[in-house]
Amino acid sequence: MKIGLLCRSSSVGLRVKPIRNRRVIFGGCCTFIATVIISAVWLISNFSVNALAIRIVKVSNGSYHSFGLTSDGRIYAWGRNTSGELGIGTTLARSNVPIAVKTTGTPMDGKVVKQVEGGGRYEGSHSIALASDGTVYTWGLNQYGQLGNNTTINSRSPVAVQAAGTPMEGKTIVQIAAGADHSLALDSDGALYAWGSNAYGQLGNGTTTNSSVPVAVKIAGTPLAGKTIVQIAAGANHNMVLTSDGTVYTWGWNYHGQLGNNTKTNSNTIVAVQTIGTPIAGKKIVKIAAGQGHSLALTDDGMVYAWGRNDTGQLGNNATTDAMLPVAVTVTGTPMSNKTIVEIASGARHSLAIDSSGKVYAWGHNGSGQLGNNSTVNALTPVAVQAPADKNIIQVSGSGWLGASSSALASDGTVYSWGRGFDGQLGDGTNNDSSVPVITTINLVDTPSTPTHVMAKPGDTTAIISWQAPIVSGGQNITGYVLQYQAVGASSWTTINVAAAATSHTITGLTNDQTYRIRLAAKITAGTGDFSNVVLVTPHAKPTITNVSPAIGPVAGGQNVTLTGTNFMPKGKKIVQTANGNGYSLALSADGTVYTWGRNEYGQLGNGVTATNSPVPVAVKTAGTPMEGKTIVQISAKVWYALALASDGTVYSWGFNSWGQLGNGTSGTANNASAPVAVKTAGTPMEGKTIVQVAAGATHSLALATDGTIYAWGKNEYGQLGNDSTTNSPVPVAVKTAGTPMDGKTIIQIHAGYEHSLALASDGTVYAWGRNNSGQLGKNDATDTHIPAAVQTLGTPMAGKVIVQLAAGNSQSMALASDGTVYTWGWNQYGQLGNGTTTNSRIPIAIVTTGTPLAGKIISQIAAGNAHALAMTDDGTVYTWGWNQYGQLGNNSTINSSLPVIVKTTGTPLAGKMITQIASGGSPNSLVLANDGTMYTWGWGQYGQLGDSTIGTDAKVPVAVSTAPPSALAPSAPKVTFDGIEATNVTIVNSTTITATTPAHAAGLVDVAIDLGDGDELYKTAKTSSYRYATVPDAPTNLATAPLDNAVRLTWTAPANNGGAPITDYVIQYSADGGITWSTYSHIASTSTAVTIPFLTPTTYTFRVAAVNTIGTGAYSATATGQVRYITLSAPTSVDIAVTPAGGTKMSSKSANVLVATNAATGYKLSLSTQSTNRNLTNGSQTIAPTAGTQTAPIALSGSAWGYRVNGIGNFGSTTTAENNVASSAYTWAGVPDHAAPHVIRTTTVANPTAETTAVWYGVSVTGSQQSGIYTATVTYTAINN
Repeated sequence: MKIGLLCRSSSVGLRVKPIRNRRVIFGGCCTFIATVIISAVWLISNFSVNALAIRIVKVSNGSYHSFGLTSDGRIYAWGRNTSGELGIGTTLARSNVPIAVKTTGTPMDGKVVKQVEGGGRYEGSHSIALASDGTVYTWGLNQYGQLGNNTTINSRSPVAVQAAGTPMEGKTIVQIAAGADHSLALDSDGALYAWGSNAYGQLGNGTTTNSSVPVAVKIAGTPLAGKTIVQIAAGANHNMVLTSDGTVYTWGWNYHGQLGNNTKTNSNTIVAVQTIGTPIAGKKIVKIAAGQGHSLALTDDGMVYAWGRNDTGQLGNNATTDAMLPVAVTVTGTPMSNKTIVEIASGARHSLAIDSSGKVYAWGHNGSGQLGNNSTVNALTPVAVQAPADKNIIQVSGSGWLGASSSALASDGTVYSWGRGFDGQLGDGTNNDSSVPVITTINLVDTPSTPTHVMAKPGDTTAIISWQAPIVSGGQNITGYVLQYQAVGASSWTTINVAAAATSHTITGLTNDQTYRIRLAAKITAGTGDFSNVVLVTPHAKPTITNVSPAIGPVAGGQNVTLTGTNFMPKGKKIVQTANGNGYSLALSADGTVYTWGRNEYGQLGNGVTATNSPVPVAVKTAGTPMEGKTIVQISAKVWYALALASDGTVYSWGFNSWGQLGNGTSGTANNASAPVAVKTAGTPMEGKTIVQVAAGATHSLALATDGTIYAWGKNEYGQLGNDSTTNSPVPVAVKTAGTPMDGKTIIQIHAGYEHSLALASDGTVYAWGRNNSGQLGKNDATDTHIPAAVQTLGTPMAGKVIVQLAAGNSQSMALASDGTVYTWGWNQYGQLGNGTTTNSRIPIAIVTTGTPLAGKIISQIAAGNAHALAMTDDGTVYTWGWNQYGQLGNNSTINSSLPVIVKTTGTPLAGKMITQIASGGSPNSLVLANDGTMYTWGWGQYGQLGDSTIGTDAKVPVAVSTAPPSALAPSAPKVTFDGIEATNVTIVNSTTITATTPAHAAGLVDVAIDLGDGDELYKTAKTSSYRYATVPDAPTNLATAPLDNAVRLTWTAPANNGGAPITDYVIQYSADGGITWSTYSHIASTSTAVTIPFLTPTTYTFRVAAVNTIGTGAYSATATGQVRYITLSAPTSVDIAVTPAGGTKMSSKSANVLVATNAATGYKLSLSTQSTNRNLTNGSQTIAPTAGTQTAPIALSGSAWGYRVNGIGNFGSTTTAENNVASSAYTWAGVPDHAAPHVIRTTTVANPTAETTAVWYGVSVTGSQQSGIYTATVTYTAINN
């Protein structure tokens, strides 16, 4: 778009893009930084201040060239370029239209410039720029080393000033200035550095030796020692510094007395400007400016003083005589009479000033029309510059050395230039001089603002990014989006181009458990806008089930099971925004749920009840309310009610409704709401509007629509609704803009105090309306206003600042500028304005940081409490000031402080935390949010609003908001379901184990699933068919018995229905009394359908069998009866034979009857053996050995031998049934075998013989050598069923 461009030399810089990729965004009653690590939830990044329209915010002039600095930190240059002073990288001799300074491929690439200055002389010029990170860059003429890069070679594009190996190494520069052939810099510690030409001692290091690298300006041992420097300025060959106590010091060239020390002697060290005996004696100087050979000073009463060269009247004292001491600029009888001057600037031999109404004055040399009064006649006293009457000039600048041009910047961004134009330094497309202001024009591309409501949701190796379109499109249709991501710690970005119609995109191929940085920018034909706030997202694997044990359970449920798998960790409730009411607090989680805690007298907790306070977070009720199903993206609170904004642009409220502040068409305490109600839009000016921000005051509400219009409702006693009335409204009304300073402005931010309202426009200007009893509207009076009024900046420290964030307390207001400075105005009873006093202020004043923990810090966020304030720096540290009765400053005291103090973290839960958001509202307590989504609070705790489980306990240092049960912020309760039915007693043992008790379910295989995140798919397992419900088996069938030796063999058929679970065993029972009593056969579990039951007695048994599975034992089968297969034997085991030897051989015998009974169907076998290996008959020491005969080959007894014979067995040779003649020669005998090899002496195949007797004869033959007596042996009979 076309804008006017105007230039002035200034030492005050601009920082539009806060460092470390943090961008100020807003929500609720406070704004916050949304750089949050999130592993498993949505991350919300609300409105970005990069919705600010790009414009010129500073101008500066070199000798024959000029600069314009944009609100996004870029530089445009025009004019002479013989030495490369435009920095455009070409040999073009001059340009009469602005051209962008080249940064691509230079050390300044990617830097956000906050200040740019031009130096030089006729032969050539150099330029110097300061980036927001405190680094310095230069280009142009380098004859004397004024570029500071350790060379004397000119450069047509930016080079870095060498800090390494110099006193400036490791320093953060905060201001710069350019002389004719030298450069000057001030660091955050108050040290000065200079480089370049030193012919006149202008480097201030006690020498006159040039230096091509920075040297330290000597301060120790000079009048400047111990002073705090607030501004620096460079003339052609001399320098000036202003200190916080309002005194000025100088050094360098003094040919015309420009050092102001009542001499014309050059000084290579710092000297003090003499004020005693001069008109400036006793006055406090607030601004300085340096010309080619003269110096200017502005005092706090709006008067201007000058000293040094005066050959063309540049001192403005109606003379042309040089002055070695300060003289007053003459105002009597001039257009500047009775004017309060708020800004000054110096050209080479002319001077410039702006009054509090934005009018410009000039005096001195006018050969090229540089005084802008439509003449070329020098003026010895101030004349009025003929700038457009309807323009409010906020900055002026004059060219150096022998340059003869001037520039001015209007509050609307228009730039005017006048004077010499031969080299194109007026930037109006010509090379002509002009004695009146002309517009400097530039095609300044207004790229889109950042996309809003950027959200990142982690997935399994993925991240889902969603957003809403930018508020400011840059005047063209969005053509697409640039989505970039990188792993934390990586140096390069991966870029994805997304279609214009898209509002979401899934990034794939990410590594689980690796945190990624995500950012997004919108594209139009003219270019790509700024990237959004960086959001962090950590993909991670979904939980998985690998086993359920046991895998089978009863249909009645109640089975304790163990689930094993991976990633069994519950989803936490990630908080992304907080807000404070009076005695209660609010938090918004990444999934759009609102939580509250503390006071609930009026239903402000929104949980459906009143009067019951809560010392821990509770969830705002949505079920059955208009807010059901809505995803909330912003919350706001101030006193006893709350507002919530949904992602679809609808607004909801709850709590106190005395004045209609709920906006639902009702009012009065009878219409308080303890659960959300919808703000009414039908039939109101807000109908059809999409709201993007809400703000809650004490009893009035504000809403901002996507088109930049504002709506208000509630109490209007002081005009806080801004609709040019004082009538309350229970429904939205439109804030009036027509005919107000806010007419035509695009509002991007709103805030509500107790009874006043604030708005921030896209051009960084601030507007206010409502109650003004303490000056909280900032318009330099105490009169209420019912329509928007501009906050006064002219003549205040906020002049020329681009405001990026506002905050409203009780009756005080705050503003944060793009350079990280903070301004306050209004009520100051407790020091809440932070300027070291307790005096109210009706205009913006700067908070004092010098000598406080905030010194040298860059503030990135502000918040206002009832009567205290908070500020957060870019490193996440929190500072506070103001009222401290309840410890709300968090510094472990209850003493008020009118200067910033640091919140104590050591020894508190806040230690080691990175804070990303601060909040405070209508309550004397403070609330902060850490990057891990945890919250910490301190101050007043009467109603439990600290959320730490206590009621009535204040905290002077941070305490943690409870996330343990019963807090609603406790991690999600894990759920285990069986075919969709929830289990009970679910317990997470560790990340791989969960235990639960099964619910009842019909028999069959079911799916088992786990939900660890209230339905979030990333926290849900896939369903797995891994559990079976079952009953006990049916009864076995076909039970049968078969007798075995002393045992019974059972067989049966397995049940046709196993109950849904495999059969694991059978219960086998038997009864000896017909089933009256039963015994259970103990055995090793087996699924066999046959079993042998041993050790039974010969009787009839009844048997039954039941099947067993994991559920239990089923029904018994039909019974079956059976007996053991028995065999009994009765026989003497001792063989006793009487022997009486009588010469020769003597035969003796004895018989034994063996009775065998059995029920075996196949008969039996009867066998004989000795009981041991001893086969002899014995009588004391006498023995008789067995015969050598065998059963198959028996022999007659002879000598001393003994044996046995059985009738009809083997070859014993007799079939008689009675044998009693042992001497019969027909008898043969076999030796009784030992127990290892018994002889079968009878085999019967008769079915089921009842009882049989077998006669066994034992015979012995002896010789005379044997003794008489009873010879014995022990034998064993064994009967075995066939």
